[in-house]
Amino acid sequence: MNHGSSRLMAATFLATLVCSVGREIPARADDRCDNKTLEEVFNIIHAACTEERCDPTRLKEITKSIERWKVLTAMRTLFTVHMFFPKGKTDIESSLDLSTTTSDQQAMLQREITKPYETVVYVVGRGSSSGSDRTNWEISRERTLAVYNYLVNDLKLKCRFLQKVAFGKTILQLTVSDAKLLNIAEGDYRSDENVLNQSVEIFVYPCRNRLREVEYPH
Repeated sequence: MNHGSSRLMAATFLATLVCSVGREIPARADDRCDNKTLEEVFNIIHAACTEERCDPTRLKEITKSIERWKVLTAMRTLFTVHMFFPKGKTDIESSLDLSTTTSDQQAMLQREITKPYETVVYVVGRGSSSGSDRTNWEISRERTLAVYNYLVNDLKLKCRFLQKVAFGKTILQLTVSDAKLLNIAEGDYRSDENVLNQSVEIFVYPCRNRLREVEYPH
C-alpha cells in the first residue's frame, strides 16, 4: 500500500509531522484499475460519502462485504502517504516529525497524478482504539479536514477530485501485523498501535472511471 524510497513530511514551517511513504514501487495504473477489490472499496466510499460528510453505516460495508486481507493487500498497491498524530490532536502543526519541504511533498504527490481527471485522491482519517466511537469519529473527521486543507491550501495539489473520508475507530483498525504488510516502519508510528491508528492516509487512485454514478438524497 505504501510506495517510494523515502518519507513524505510536512513543510519546514510545520513543527512535527510524519508522512511516511512506503518502500515499494506502486503497481501500474492498468493493474490497479483491474483490481476488483480496490474497485469495490472505493465504490463503497463513493456511495457513502458526499463532499461534506460520509455515512458511517454505509462505510462499514467495507469490512462486512470484503475480506480484510483482500482490502489490505489491494491497498498496498496504491501510492500512499501516512500522517500520524499525537493522542487527541487534530491540527497539522501538532502531527509527528519533520523532514522535507513543501516542494518535495508536492513533487512526489503530483508526480503520481499524471491524469488529474482520471485520478481521485482519498484523504482517510482513523481513530485509535481508546475512547468512544463518537469521539474518535469526530477526531478522525477533524484530522481528515486538516490534511485536506493542507493539500489544497499549502501544497496546492493539482487534482480535480479529492474526497474526505473518516473511518473513526470502527472501520479497518490497523494492527502491528497490518503495518508490516503495508510496509509502515515501526519508527514512524513509534511502535505504538494507538499512534498507528491516530493517522490520516492519502491514497492516490488513478481509476476514477471505475466509480459508479451515485444519486444522493436531497
